[in-house]
Amino acid sequence: MKWDEITYTLLKPYERKYKKPLENVRVVSDTHGSPDYWKALEDAQKARSLIIHLGDVIDRGPQSVEILQENIKNPYVLQLLGNHESMFLNFVDAVLEYAYEHEIEIENDAERFWDTADNAYLDETKQWVMNGGGVTISGLMKLSYKELMEIYHYLMQCPLSVELTVNNKEYYLVHGRPGNNWEKLWGEVKAGDIFFRGKKATVFGHVPTIVYDPSKKEPEIYREEHIIGIDTAAGFPDFHGRVSMLQLDDLKEYYY
Repeated sequence: MKWDEITYTLLKPYERKYKKPLENVRVVSDTHGSPDYWKALEDAQKARSLIIHLGDVIDRGPQSVEILQENIKNPYVLQLLGNHESMFLNFVDAVLEYAYEHEIEIENDAERFWDTADNAYLDETKQWVMNGGGVTISGLMKLSYKELMEIYHYLMQCPLSVELTVNNKEYYLVHGRPGNNWEKLWGEVKAGDIFFRGKKATVFGHVPTIVYDPSKKEPEIYREEHIIGIDTAAGFPDFHGRVSMLQLDDLKEYYY
């Protein structure tokens, strides 16, 4: 198995801890706080997988903050930034800027941070809440200022895309679509899109796969030769959404 430099650095802490080499790569996306992610994570650990999460860990679901904190400390999860994490970062940036402009001291004071956010009534807050951020905000309000900033700084360093080769097959992993930073977060892949010459496949989230095949009773991983969609609408359980993982080594699919 051939790894690129980024994923290889993720292998070392895991291998040192468990004294066993990682054996495969599994990708997942748009879990949106779903409790079903825990079972997917457990199965991947048993299989000694490197997990690459394509973003949108948070919002809509009840386990948003807990799962994000798990990904932060987990030595074999590589997380990309999704548009929902981007909204969180924009929110924190706006609160910090507002506090600075109005000479409000909020450092190391979580209560004052949230009071400032509430009083400022920022556009960034409204956009985030409209997109399911309310449940994440409720969870974040239980954290200390230090814990909140740990999440902020972790997400600030998350990549927007990753390229790797697994078993001689090239993959480009991204939340939205290849392109500029906005497109990587918010862009939507359309059926039939081809982004790279040759056989490199783009693996993406963001758009629920039911969009590509409405005939499915439950969302499934969507595959064409050059694109693979893995957002199976875990944030919408009322519409039969579920968490899915795709193992890149053999393209085996797992559903939860």
